Amino acid sequence: MMIRWMPIIAAVATLLVGVDAAASKPIRWRFDGCVVDGLLISVRGHRMTPMRTSRQGAPFDAKRYEGKRLTVSGHLLPGDYFVVDAATAKLVGACDLLKEKRFRSGLAWAHRSVARALLSSGKLAAAMVQIQRAVTLLPTVYAFYLVRAQIEARAGHPKKAAADIERCLARAKDDTERNWCRKALSK
Repeated sequence: MMIRWMPIIAAVATLLVGVDAAASKPIRWRFDGCVVDGLLISVRGHRMTPMRTSRQGAPFDAKRYEGKRLTVSGHLLPGDYFVVDAATAKLVGACDLLKEKRFRSGLAWAHRSVARALLSSGKLAAAMVQIQRAVTLLPTVYAFYLVRAQIEARAGHPKKAAADIERCLARAKDDTERNWCRKALSK
């Protein structure tokens, strides 16, 4: 009985793989946002990275746009990888988005992602700088204190780590978040 279903299952699986591959194609994209702390953040708070000038090209030089708002076109790949058409880059002016909640949130979460990557590679001082930026932008988010506690613990500062766990617990909204705070130092 199972043998009769195998060709049907194989056909469905082939179709699903084909659909997934089609959904992974680059799409034409126009970015509108700011460069803050080296991160390209859209007006909607999405982080776009890495920024290349072609598929095999050099990285897009975002440093020259630090603190500025710009628009640029290119192709968006899965994972928010952005292949930039550098010729379309247009400086709009100073970054006027830091007052916008969505933008600040996206920027803060981007700093957290960078901090976690730096923590994983053992770069504790740089990780602390990134997570501090996240905490400064959004001081009410429990997850930022959780990461900061992990950094403090790895740096050999158990009292500071414990204080951040308390801050994490105070900002947690439910039991699931509180459990993440409690388990943070066991990793």
